[in-house]
Amino acid sequence: MTTPLDKPPLAPVAASVSQDAGEPQRTKRQAREREELLRFTFDSAPVGIYMADLEERYLKVNIAYQHMVGYSEAELRHKSIFSLTHPDDLPRNQALRAELIAGKREFFEIEKRYHAKSGKLIWVRNKVSLIENTLGGPSITITASQDITERKLAEQARQESEQRLRQALEDRERLARDLHDGIVQQIYAIGLGLEEAQQLIADDARAASEGIAGAITRLNDVIREVRRHIAGSAAPQILDGRQLRAELQALARTMESAHRLQFRVEVDPKAVSRLSLDATTHVLNIAREAMSNSLRHSRGSNGLVSLLPHQNGVRLVVEDDGVGLDPQCADSSGQGLRNIAARARQLSARLDLGPGSTSGTRIVVDIPVEMHGAE
Repeated sequence: MTTPLDKPPLAPVAASVSQDAGEPQRTKRQAREREELLRFTFDSAPVGIYMADLEERYLKVNIAYQHMVGYSEAELRHKSIFSLTHPDDLPRNQALRAELIAGKREFFEIEKRYHAKSGKLIWVRNKVSLIENTLGGPSITITASQDITERKLAEQARQESEQRLRQALEDRERLARDLHDGIVQQIYAIGLGLEEAQQLIADDARAASEGIAGAITRLNDVIREVRRHIAGSAAPQILDGRQLRAELQALARTMESAHRLQFRVEVDPKAVSRLSLDATTHVLNIAREAMSNSLRHSRGSNGLVSLLPHQNGVRLVVEDDGVGLDPQCADSSGQGLRNIAARARQLSARLDLGPGSTSGTRIVVDIPVEMHGAE
């Protein structure tokens, strides 16, 4: 016979049922708390964050990203993630994203430009990762985006400043070379002519007067050239072989007026037609420097300047019949030969300096046609 004492106690059973009923509620509460924490972290993150589907559509965007691009989350839901990207940055961005989705990389980083809603162009640095859904749902990408506009603008300003400095140094070097090869050499030749005229005053006043008059004419030419330098248009515009020949012949007359050295000038118009305007100007200045060195150092009586077609290019030759040119003594500072070598490099030309066919010095500059024009 069963008594009440034989029945199991009811209170513990009730407690067990209560514990089982409360577990799902705690799980739901904890999940909700984690979701709220994730949402808070997402929205309060100091960098822009957005999620997108594999069709390149925005799914969720945090506040920082909205502030960065100027669009609300609702506006971005109607846009592709590439719709804000600068067109020049699209190809690389699309290629990296395709590799990410194909599993060829775990993530990628890219610096690119965005068109903000205000119309301002901003620079961003994006780090993009793929989140795969292991339960069969769609995968998404998540991107952390940082505004780097200030850094990029600072880098751009620094690069522009460096470029301006390089250009200023190049302009200074070019001006110094042009002044040395052109004006300084002409003044030196004028000085030689005046010295000769001074020596003739006592014996041949008429010849001395003609020499002085010629020096004045040439000095006025130098003054005009200095003015062209100041105005920024110093280089004479040589358009054909006749004009180049005229310039070289004028140089030869300047040398001859000092009764020191007579140059024969040979210029083939076909050779000049192969040269660009810039190359022709370099040729003139190389010839001027070489002729001036011959005048000062060779102690010769005859010289030759020739510009002729040579193989697939053009050959400039300046030679004299003097005692021979010591390269170390060509200029007290060495500037003359350095200028010739620098101009030859700009022409992609081969420069040879050595003895002449019989005596004296011979300077040869072989200029490739491909770099400076065509027949």
